[in-house]
Amino acid sequence: MKKLNTLVILLVVALLVTSFTYAPAGPVAAQGPVVDEAVTEFLNQSDGAATLSVIVQSREGAAVARTAVEAAGGRVTAELSLVRGVAAEVNRAALQRLIRDGRLSTITFDYQARATGQVIPEDISPAELLGKADLKKYYVAPLDIGARKLWKKGITGKGVTVAVVDTGFEVTKFLGDDELEGKEKHGDDHHGKKEKEKGEHAFKRLLAWVDFVEPGNDKLYDPHGHGTHVAGLIASNLGSKKDRIFMGVAPQANLVAVRVLDENGGGPYSRVIQGLQWVADHAAEYNIRVVNLSIVAEPHSLYVDDVLNQAVEALWQQGLVVVVAAGNNGPEANTITVPGNDPFVITVGAIHSHDTALHFEDDIIAPFSSVGPTFEDFVKPEVVAPGVRTISLLSSKKATLNQNSDFAVNGRLSRMSGTSSSAALVSGAAALLLQARPELTPNDVKFLLMSTARVGWYDGKPYHPFVQGAGYVWLPDAVRADVTGNPNEGLEYGVLNIGKASLLADLWTGGQTWTGGQIWTGGQIWTGGQTWT
Repeated sequence: MKKLNTLVILLVVALLVTSFTYAPAGPVAAQGPVVDEAVTEFLNQSDGAATLSVIVQSREGAAVARTAVEAAGGRVTAELSLVRGVAAEVNRAALQRLIRDGRLSTITFDYQARATGQVIPEDISPAELLGKADLKKYYVAPLDIGARKLWKKGITGKGVTVAVVDTGFEVTKFLGDDELEGKEKHGDDHHGKKEKEKGEHAFKRLLAWVDFVEPGNDKLYDPHGHGTHVAGLIASNLGSKKDRIFMGVAPQANLVAVRVLDENGGGPYSRVIQGLQWVADHAAEYNIRVVNLSIVAEPHSLYVDDVLNQAVEALWQQGLVVVVAAGNNGPEANTITVPGNDPFVITVGAIHSHDTALHFEDDIIAPFSSVGPTFEDFVKPEVVAPGVRTISLLSSKKATLNQNSDFAVNGRLSRMSGTSSSAALVSGAAALLLQARPELTPNDVKFLLMSTARVGWYDGKPYHPFVQGAGYVWLPDAVRADVTGNPNEGLEYGVLNIGKASLLADLWTGGQTWTGGQIWTGGQIWTGGQTWT
């Protein structure tokens, strides 16, 4: 049994939790549901004709929630059995009836989620990325987490499926197919006759596609562009088979594409949860082992009361590794977004590698990367990975990200900055681990990534754990590690768990003792910047 590094030991200590059933404060009718602040505001200010999009939950299940909404005069817009509820449109009168219904547990506003990551202009020629240049200077991100060492051993994600829940997906000739070298010729005209004839079948590792933005749509596309970029970082095999350098971390992994965000990169909770429900229902059919959520939302409640967090916890409990973006609200403390603030999932922050593959001395934490701890005192993110100027795919020239001249990219390839990219890379990393060691549980994957991470330093001092979590992901150590443990030990599903991040300041030495000294107590008192001074 290997001994864990000091940072990981103390992160595990800091994650020891107190769990208890919790009923959040709020206006609650006798024996009625908990009602969140946005719903209360609507009740107090709206006229009778206005309607509100809500999510209504019942401990007895989605069918009971549906019956209650319809009896109250509301309109059910989606069934959300994953969280025992329904999405609905209700007016004030219907809401007033619902808050008196003792069968219901909560009524919350249907908040908005959004893609996180900004595509930046880059004059990249496709020819440069097709074996005519030194690919190490382009595909830095997978190299920087050690993926190439696994590729050389035949660990490529083969047989593992990753669900990309995002803005959609578009097959481009720069993605490849089920053979590492690909079978298509790479011409300049993406809309050429040959590609049209092959259509969706041009990418054999895409096992399924579903669209919740435009239900019934059978066209495989991504009118925004974010989802295609993320998918490329996970599984594109564009690169060189000879040199074993690829764009995606898991260049032989399978994908399922679940479109829940629209052409503007946004969408309501209810639609995201519908997508996650689809993943849960089809996980066994497609061997979905990993779910990538490069999606964020602002926290409006304790994590346990957030319906999107409840959905990701349900997937984790089902046995799926859920990887999420930390958010791009750094470098201030307490800026982790939903669902990254859920203690079960793997939340990923961003590194700026300065485009120097395997040259770690110049790596820094990206200043935009969101910083923990969470409101409930959990250490977040768990790990960090490259998230600045990562090269991947861009979908149609008509995509939203390509309409703005600032985002115009030569050759249908682009760079993106954001924790979206970081999460995608770690989703690919999880796929590699699961191919190599298919018996691993989500807790095992989380533990291995954390326990083998490399502590990041800046200006002679280690980054604070609220900035880097356990540190920089390093796959070669993760895949061969014989350490065991449960990073979620003590956590219970469906109840409020309280973390112990405040222990960190007294306990962690990281090879160099902090000199700042005071215990972090959960308030806004951490002023040490990106390092603990």
